Amino acid sequence: MVRFGFGVSTILLFILGFLWLQNSGESIPDVNQFGLEERWENTNLKTEDISNLFLNKHCQLNKKSFAACMNALSQLAEKESMSITEDGVLKPLGQMLPETEKERLLYWDHLYDQTKGRVFNVEKLWSSLKIKIKGQKREPLRVAQAFNSYLSVLKDPHTYILPKEYYEKVIAQSQNQMTSYGFIVNKINRKFIFTRVYSGSVFDKKGVSRGDQLLEVDGQDVANLNEEELFNLFKNKRKNDFLILQKEKILKFSLAKENQTIKSVQLKKLLSENNKVQFQISIFKIADGVCKETEDYLTQAVMQKSSGVILDLRDNSGGSMDEVLCLAGLFVGNRKIYDLEYFDTLSERGHQATSGAKFAVNSQEEILKPEEFFSGKDQVYFGPLAVVINQGTASSAEILAGVIQDYQRGVVVGERSFGKGTFQEGEVWVKNSKILIFQTKGLFTLPSGRSPQLLGILPDVPLDEKEVAQSKDLALLKEQGREEDIYYNPIRNPLAWHTQVAGYVNINNEPERVLENSTSLGLKKVQFKPKCKVDFSEIQNDDPALGKAQAQLVCSS
Repeated sequence: MVRFGFGVSTILLFILGFLWLQNSGESIPDVNQFGLEERWENTNLKTEDISNLFLNKHCQLNKKSFAACMNALSQLAEKESMSITEDGVLKPLGQMLPETEKERLLYWDHLYDQTKGRVFNVEKLWSSLKIKIKGQKREPLRVAQAFNSYLSVLKDPHTYILPKEYYEKVIAQSQNQMTSYGFIVNKINRKFIFTRVYSGSVFDKKGVSRGDQLLEVDGQDVANLNEEELFNLFKNKRKNDFLILQKEKILKFSLAKENQTIKSVQLKKLLSENNKVQFQISIFKIADGVCKETEDYLTQAVMQKSSGVILDLRDNSGGSMDEVLCLAGLFVGNRKIYDLEYFDTLSERGHQATSGAKFAVNSQEEILKPEEFFSGKDQVYFGPLAVVINQGTASSAEILAGVIQDYQRGVVVGERSFGKGTFQEGEVWVKNSKILIFQTKGLFTLPSGRSPQLLGILPDVPLDEKEVAQSKDLALLKEQGREEDIYYNPIRNPLAWHTQVAGYVNINNEPERVLENSTSLGLKKVQFKPKCKVDFSEIQNDDPALGKAQAQLVCSS
């Protein structure tokens, strides 16, 4: 079994968004080096492999089944520059579809309600689309994309298929150093926005900042492109020309990808307001070797008598769970870090059971006891600690922040994290031995018993609305949303106890859950108890979260 600490959303960012620098932060400097499209071709996946999904008796069974079919077919149509009318007819694409799955499916939900389930002939629509992709070089890729979109709704957003060869040669090779331009872009409000520029990268040296807008690549306007089309502009190229809008000025330059490397963990020394040195350790992805490098930086912090350490996990979407065990141990010692709690498929997952199309996913229904995982690592750093997170902090990075919070080892500063607390296990798909299928099997739970799924990690010291609004990049990032904002069928959190999240509704309609836990914690609820009060109104910093973290360290030391 292959176990994942990140989900399909991060896989997709890896494939499309990190052309320049996420299967949780991986890099794709040259598509031919990794060849995802070519790996799909090698699987010989055909339209016939998924045709049974789009039978009328399945797609018209209920609203969820119809939404699953339309999520797959509407995205497939868009990739062929087509859209689908309410009568199920293909027409030229007039405008781009909404950017999130949840938004896209509102229309089809309404149509299903309006027609009382008597929707158009889905089989006929599928036949029209099948003609357009069958026999194409990209047929296997298009089929996979459609199947994953279907699974995202009918099963959950983190169940998906991937070429076995691609997993073994790319995803599983979690490199600590990346050949990369060093940035992430996301499409927000129809614009490609830089949502992270990595310190020390070539783009950082060019002065590009988070929140800037990518206007052109190689002279082509990117405004009307989707992520895949943008990706293709970089394909087979070692050099690119960029036009970037940065607040009140335009940046224009050419860059070559060769020799552009970025480390997954970086150190920056900061001078606090009381003229003491603080260490900012930024972890961009949790890859193999990151724990050792972080340990070296922490040793430096101790040797140089740093007044505190800021662990920056912003926009870190996770990675190796083994590395998380090691990393957490550096701060809390050899203690329990997390449990894996498998879903009871007869109860907790009952709402996700598929009563529609039957497709082979190798499911073996069984109820397993939680697995406990300890760090096995001696504590290295005992000094003041602040952890900075944002809504881009996801999966295993959330586990790391949550463990530090649970043991009250440091103060967590920033925004509520993404809320991806599930794990996936991969196995060979019974329908094709060249493909792996990753299925959500359960939740990660923290030492306190809570899980970050859907709720995320709540910061002890949050950014207020004014601080979010004053920062252009953070305001834009709010548009990206979290799991419950993006997906039609987010995985609920059966362990949810905290209902005080801003804007969060107790979707499970359950009472608050009192945390029951190990005697080593002695906690009923996770609650940060500051040693001193900080007047954050005096902080003058272009990065409010970092400024608050620095002030908290000054106070603590």
